[in-house]
Amino acid sequence: MIRASSLTQPPVHSSGGIGDYLRNRPGLIRMLLLVLALVLWEVAYWLALRGNRAAFPPSMLLVTIGELVSDGRLIRSSLSTLTNVAIAFAMASIAGFALGSLLQRSRQVRGFVDAFLASYYSIPLLVFYPLLVGVLGINRWPLVALGVAFATPAMVINTLYALDRIPTGFYKVARTLRIGTFSTITEVVLPAALPTLLAGLRLTLGYAFVAVLGGEFLLSASGLGHSIAFAYENFDNRDMFALIIVVFVLAIALNSLLLMFEGKGTSASSKVVALTEHGSTLWTAIYFVLFLSLCVAVWQLIYETVGDVALASPAATMAFSFELLTRAFFWSNVTATMWAFGVSLVITISIGILVGLALGVSPLAAKVVEPMVTAFYSMPKITLYPIVLLLFGLGVAAKVAMGVLHGVLPVILYTAMAVRTVAPAHLKAARMMGLTSQQTAVTVIFPSCLPEVFAGVRIGFALTFLGVLIGEMFASQRGLGFMVMNAIEINDTATLTSVTMLVTVFAIVSNGVLLWVQRRIRGY
Repeated sequence: MIRASSLTQPPVHSSGGIGDYLRNRPGLIRMLLLVLALVLWEVAYWLALRGNRAAFPPSMLLVTIGELVSDGRLIRSSLSTLTNVAIAFAMASIAGFALGSLLQRSRQVRGFVDAFLASYYSIPLLVFYPLLVGVLGINRWPLVALGVAFATPAMVINTLYALDRIPTGFYKVARTLRIGTFSTITEVVLPAALPTLLAGLRLTLGYAFVAVLGGEFLLSASGLGHSIAFAYENFDNRDMFALIIVVFVLAIALNSLLLMFEGKGTSASSKVVALTEHGSTLWTAIYFVLFLSLCVAVWQLIYETVGDVALASPAATMAFSFELLTRAFFWSNVTATMWAFGVSLVITISIGILVGLALGVSPLAAKVVEPMVTAFYSMPKITLYPIVLLLFGLGVAAKVAMGVLHGVLPVILYTAMAVRTVAPAHLKAARMMGLTSQQTAVTVIFPSCLPEVFAGVRIGFALTFLGVLIGEMFASQRGLGFMVMNAIEINDTATLTSVTMLVTVFAIVSNGVLLWVQRRIRGY
């Protein structure tokens, strides 16, 4: 059984949208904390940071946002980004729902699909953006394609879960009443699946937004991501910080908008979701081989269409990859990446588990903090890299910080959920046996939490690796991410395609091993 919630977004508290801030105590506390943070930020600037050219108070940034709006730059950038997000969201929603509906009917294909979806988000998809630019040109369509590729699996997963959880009795009643196929879909299936489908739409929108902003920041001529990158490259810190705040507000607004429509219904993002495995191991292997063959065929077809300008052929990539594995230069970059990744992972797991435990044992803290963590999760963290550079400078520290920023959130959320879901009967039995707090933690809480905590660690592993690669793609002189960006700048398609393939293979294999361990921990 594969947990679908671990494939899309970590489980979170449903905050009920913007109205939550006005109706409940946690919402008011969050608002007060935000106001307090802004006040302290303002006071700290005027008392201690006024001479720092990299620091700006909220009042000044608000004025800057007004200036960007008045001269039209912010409106043009926002419209460009939101248009790309809207197109990617619509295409991903339709494609994801259609694919999910078709896959739900095939028991044999599901075995492979579930395993593939479990590994999908461990692939650093942003490294494919330069290839999309080479194939589709420098326009909006590479961004849309990246958004669709990033967001569609979230909709597929939620569609599969929504259809899986409809009671079979509903279909029997429909047949007994001789309701037609169309009426069964519109009057039975869709109403029963609607809450989870709405959750899927929210996740799909979030992933489309993250992918589009990331692509704009990486290599684009328009949009909010491009504006942030342009301000950073021109040392215009004031505009850069103002635009980052705009992006953060947009991420919260988009998430809250769909959350209001989603309401209090069952959400695949707020509960542990299970996709049942279907089909035998043999069929899974067969479908894997067929899928791999299809990928190679499509790759070859694209190569025949665009040539060496955008990417190398499959045969040339394999040959050059083996050659790379014999070069000391390649392994020195691998060592640099793995060192930063290892440090990031240790920090990610340590902070994630400690903070998750604190949220898990305090219901009020969880209700106050988790919605803020979730909002930050939907933030395109690549746009925060200029701030990371200002804080940590060039070098390994910045790469480590980017890795932690990407990976720590799912570990926090999964750990908090794991602690909250420990069976009360187990804790009561521990008290009756006279166990101390330390004994209870070691013999009861830790074994109960381990499966879900490890699920968060698995997701954190993939996202930490992605964050380190992103950190290496900017202002770095070593690492696999540096090799990718250097290959883009000199149009070295052989190196670009080979390193991308090797990174993808590492991500999938690592996730597969961790998924196998996770299944052993869960006992199936």
